[in-house]
Amino acid sequence: MTKFLNETQYQHYFANCQSVSILNERHDKLMQQLINDTLQQLGEPPCPFTIFITGSGGRKEQGFWSDQDHGLIYSDDAHKAYFHTFGQVFSDNMATAGYVYCEGGIMTSNPQWNASVKEWQQQLKQWLQAAEWSHIRYTQIFYDARILYGSEKLLKKLKTQIDHYISHYPYVLQRFTHNIMHLKPALGPLGQLLPERYGEHQGEIDLKYSAFLPYINCVRLVALEHHIHATSTQERITALAAKEAALLQDVAFYFDELLRMRFQYQKPEKYKDTHYISLQEMSLEDKRMLKKILKRAKRLHDEVIARYA
Repeated sequence: MTKFLNETQYQHYFANCQSVSILNERHDKLMQQLINDTLQQLGEPPCPFTIFITGSGGRKEQGFWSDQDHGLIYSDDAHKAYFHTFGQVFSDNMATAGYVYCEGGIMTSNPQWNASVKEWQQQLKQWLQAAEWSHIRYTQIFYDARILYGSEKLLKKLKTQIDHYISHYPYVLQRFTHNIMHLKPALGPLGQLLPERYGEHQGEIDLKYSAFLPYINCVRLVALEHHIHATSTQERITALAAKEAALLQDVAFYFDELLRMRFQYQKPEKYKDTHYISLQEMSLEDKRMLKKILKRAKRLHDEVIARYA
């Protein structure tokens, strides 16, 4: 059974990772071992199935700490009981290994994210047709999913369903836009950086809401329009380069710098610290770069909102 006795052991497991890509490969390896642990506990699965990860894991953009964002697709309705038990045990094993439970319930322990192909098809149709903010958000989260275990065939079938729906009803992109309207300001009117003013992160910049999400959400929305199944933001930019050269000019460079900056400066003691960096610890050069990153994020956000809204 794979587990860490304390946070120090967890941090040591990831401590010698020298890049974001190596860090995410280490996360993948650990989670795949946890799947094997779960299979050993429950025995041979009764039919083909796929486990996917989404969120930052699906996009290969995890930091040192990560919460749980995963789901399960199985091929035969008749085996619901086995896979629901599997989903609960796997999620608990993840928690034991240091991955905190997802506050939004995006885990295999939640029947909404653990279903047969047929049930997934029905659910995706409901999400795409619904006007609720949460259903649109779930569709966006699902589009970030990539295979962690099993055949890619089941996941690809469901993503193709989303593609077909958007082709027939392109107005749905406008509804997706409504979910990404908000942008947390981190630059003042004179171009100065605006750190958190109060609380445990006073003097720090919230990179998730001020920088990462504008890039991630905007690039994903364009990828949805063009039916790009790549999940990482950088892979999506590469796939879109020929069709969206003007919109995405320099975006890959600034997003890469953003990943580098978080990796270099983050010193997280727990999951919620992952996206905060201290301005006091940053070099003058990196502060200048951060301003450029935030300005480019704002411009991309404005242009994407104007296109689809």
